[in-house]
Amino acid sequence: MAPCCGWATSPTRCLPPNDDGASTDGHRAHAVTGRALFVYWRIDAAELPPTLAAVRAAQAQLASTWPGLQARLWQRSDPGVPATVMETYAAPGGIDDAAQARIDAAVAGHVPAQRHVEAFLPADGEIRG
Repeated sequence: MAPCCGWATSPTRCLPPNDDGASTDGHRAHAVTGRALFVYWRIDAAELPPTLAAVRAAQAQLASTWPGLQARLWQRSDPGVPATVMETYAAPGGIDDAAQARIDAAVAGHVPAQRHVEAFLPADGEIRG
C-alpha cells in the first residue's frame, strides 16, 4: 500500500478530513494509538552519516512489512560531539514488548549498544496513574 500523503515511512492511509470544518490538508493524522517508543543515543560525529543511513534503511524495511508503522529518525538541532539521535516508533494499536523486540533486532548492529528507550502513551485526556 502506498503512503497517502507522501510520508515515505508510513504505509498507512490517512483518515478522512475532519467533519467539524477545521482546517486540514485534506486529511488528519495517521491513526496511531497506544504505546509509542522514543529511543535516543549518542554517537561520534564521524560515524553519524553511515549510521543514519543504516538506521533509515532498517526503518524502511520494517515499515515495508509492518502496516501502519511510523518510524522516524531525528537528530538534535544543536551541534555537539557526540551527536544525539532519536528514533521514534508508533503504530495503530501501539508498540508492545514483542514489537519493541522486532524493532531492536532490526536496528541492532547499526546503532550504539547503549540506547535509551522511553515509552509514552497519548495524552488524550485520560489520567493514567
